[in-house]
Amino acid sequence: MSARLKVAVVGAGISNSPDGRERWAVRAHLPALKALPDLYETIAVCTTRMETAAAAARRFQVPHAFDNVERMLDELPEIDVVCVSVRPAVHHQVVMAALDARKHVYCEHPLGITTSQAQDMHDRAQRNGVRTIVGHEYHYEPAALQMAEQREGQRRLAAARGRRGEDEPAAQRYFLIVAAMASAVTSGPKWAR
Repeated sequence: MSARLKVAVVGAGISNSPDGRERWAVRAHLPALKALPDLYETIAVCTTRMETAAAAARRFQVPHAFDNVERMLDELPEIDVVCVSVRPAVHHQVVMAALDARKHVYCEHPLGITTSQAQDMHDRAQRNGVRTIVGHEYHYEPAALQMAEQREGQRRLAAARGRRGEDEPAAQRYFLIVAAMASAVTSGPKWAR
């Protein structure tokens, strides 16, 4: 068996919302990571408040809780991957801290709130030799995969007829973007295997 990846989840606060719904990291990331113990070891959770980080750590039996990303990265150099599940306005700050610490990053969509932020993060990852992936909820959804396959067939037919993308109606161009996103990730993150 290969070594498990050590993961820190940022944005894992327990919200105790009246309707029982929790934030995405608590509803999806932490349960999924805990369900795959042969692949991942969740070693830290981080939020902006220590009480919510401690609550998440207790609930998911995670050994470390932090209220500061930089301190977490300094104190736990063994982290391999940082899962970023915070508000999009904070993605750049959290992702850059992880990339500066030379950690792989899984960041929820959108990567940044501007193209320049996304380019900045991409460039930093390249420079530091780490991998990143942006999470989209429907990567492996059968309907999304089928749409990607159908759109690829339409694209090939249009190319054979000599048509270019700008001749397509706006709805088809949007479909092309969605299909491209789905097909770009169908192989999954190679560093997670």
